[in-house]
Amino acid sequence: MTIDFVFSINILMAVFSLMIGLLVLIRSPKESYSWWFMLIALAGAGWLISSSIANTATNLSLADTGSKLAYLSGFFAMLFGVVFSLNFPVKQKISSANIVFIVLLGVCGVLLSISHSVTGQAYYPTEGGAIDFLVPQGIILYMSLFALTVSYLFWTLRKNYRSFKEYRANIVLITIAFGAGGALGLLIGVILPVIFGEWAITLFSSLPILMAVSIIAYAIIRYRLFDIRLATARSLTYIMTLVILSLAYYVIAYVISIAMFQGRIETNAFSTSPLNILLALILAFIFQPIKHFFDQVTNKIFYRGEYDRDIFFREFGQILSYDTNLKLLLRRASSYITDNLKAERAFFQIVNRGVFGGTAHDQVSEVELSRIVKYYKENIDQSSVVVADLVQSDEVRGIMSRNNIRIALPLMSKNHLIGCLFLGEHKSRGYSARDIVVLESVTNELTIAISNSLSVEEIRDLNASLQQRVNEATKELTMTNKQLRKLDETKDEFISMASHQLRTPLTSIKGYLDMVLQGDLGKINATQRAALSDAYLSSERMVSLINDFLNISRLQTGKFIIDRRSSDVSSALYQELQMLSVLAKQHGLELDLNVDKNMPPLLLDIDKLRQVIVNMIDNAIYYSKPNTAIKIRLGIENGELIFSVQDTGIGVPKSEQDQLFGKFFRATNARKRRPDGTGVGLFLSKKVVLAHGGQIIFQSIEGDGSIFGFRIPVTVE
Repeated sequence: MTIDFVFSINILMAVFSLMIGLLVLIRSPKESYSWWFMLIALAGAGWLISSSIANTATNLSLADTGSKLAYLSGFFAMLFGVVFSLNFPVKQKISSANIVFIVLLGVCGVLLSISHSVTGQAYYPTEGGAIDFLVPQGIILYMSLFALTVSYLFWTLRKNYRSFKEYRANIVLITIAFGAGGALGLLIGVILPVIFGEWAITLFSSLPILMAVSIIAYAIIRYRLFDIRLATARSLTYIMTLVILSLAYYVIAYVISIAMFQGRIETNAFSTSPLNILLALILAFIFQPIKHFFDQVTNKIFYRGEYDRDIFFREFGQILSYDTNLKLLLRRASSYITDNLKAERAFFQIVNRGVFGGTAHDQVSEVELSRIVKYYKENIDQSSVVVADLVQSDEVRGIMSRNNIRIALPLMSKNHLIGCLFLGEHKSRGYSARDIVVLESVTNELTIAISNSLSVEEIRDLNASLQQRVNEATKELTMTNKQLRKLDETKDEFISMASHQLRTPLTSIKGYLDMVLQGDLGKINATQRAALSDAYLSSERMVSLINDFLNISRLQTGKFIIDRRSSDVSSALYQELQMLSVLAKQHGLELDLNVDKNMPPLLLDIDKLRQVIVNMIDNAIYYSKPNTAIKIRLGIENGELIFSVQDTGIGVPKSEQDQLFGKFFRATNARKRRPDGTGVGLFLSKKVVLAHGGQIIFQSIEGDGSIFGFRIPVTVE
């Protein structure tokens, strides 16, 4: 095996190491561990190339440079490993003391690597022979610093192993990579050459580098799905873009040199010329279009038959916004995911609702689902998707295996689980990182759509429940209303019967009292006349009250009829005032009359209007203040009979005025002033006036008195 062949192998291994680092970096450019792994791969490649140069150089200067770079890159491969272990699998906060210590290690490594007293110096053992290196005693310092760095690295990995139990398998792989790779590299690169005095052994440094880089890359791949097709496609895109730009630059520069300078052009002159600057700007502008072109080409090659992510997001969004019916929504969503991600099955399990898009047999038990969700919450900083191949928990991995689940996507709303999307086995190649990214991207939209559907269903269920309760309440109210109507009819019949029965004896009593007062049964003294007058007034009031109840009963039974006949309203008023004036004097009140003396006979139901007039004047007497006047007015204006009673009584509270003419209603202050009232007088008065086609007159200020009355269109007899 020739030295040139080994040198070529080392160069190829260096390129391979860089490609692995580049693939990881392209896949996860936002992850800090990807950049540190790239630096490890770069340092390893530098070690391979520099050690090969040191052993194949034909002059001492190049050999010395290669040797120093080999020491430097080998040390920094381990130092970068320290920082990598602080970022993978979980990014940790690095203390100021650790930062200072790492920087000091780096500075010491640089100083020792460039010192001849540490790395040795190239020389010719024999004239015309191969280059060899002196081994100084200072090499012990380098080996000690290297050992300290490795110890610090292993201490960090040991701490990670204890802290992150779910990633122990990955940490073990990294420990093996650095342990075996570092030990073998130190053995081949330093120990064996020092012992045997043969530095050509370092040509075989590719073995530890290749082993370490490959194992670490596998640990990253195992830690998080690695889409090799995506990485390869993107790598080829950049390579082909750079090749095209380089060729374009060379061709354009060559054409310009031929056309404008006849092939004679100085390199320095052209590099600083405006033409070169313009050419660089043109290449910068066409970089993105060329890259986009090769992106499309590589996607067609590596993703033939695969779904387009933009189309997936657009169509899936349309599905989620199409309907609020939860069952239909999840059935369509699971079917679309199954078709595009080529899953054997995909179904949703919604909390307290069951399985959608699958069968009852697919349902995961509540205990198992809680275990998956717990694992998800503990590792949510790593991914929002639980992938069976990446699960570090044996329990969760067993649950997913028993249920034939490869991917679980918990759907959380405000840290509250609403459901979970489960995917079965992939139909062919297995799920890629691209699939995981797509699922992660639609998680929020899917969660919102399901939450909205659940809210709509809750509202629908609530509406249905409320409608049922309303129907039941309506049915109950209808039955109760029928019973109340029946009771009301019974009450009206009783009032009508009782009123008729009471009116007959009262009429007799009233008649006998009138005969006594008229002297038909003999003379009576003044004391007897006063007592009998009070008895007569009371009987008159009782008859009026009974008539009110009879009229209310007639209103309820539809027998309330206005009997219009020619009537002298003023005479009727004077007749009623004969009795009411006595009552007014008893209360210390004066009745101030203003009656139209030339009022003609009118077509009215005078009996019912008598009741209205008596009720209004009677109320004014009972509620007025003593030693005041009650103004009574009766006349005709503009074809209307107008009657009004104005008092200076207690008035009606404003808040109760709207209810004043209701059946059995009495104002609060009126109940206190006159507890024995019935609340039917004003109600009946309004009915009588309205039946005549008229309007009630009412004004009142609490504490200042009231005006009650009516205006009725009249026809002169």
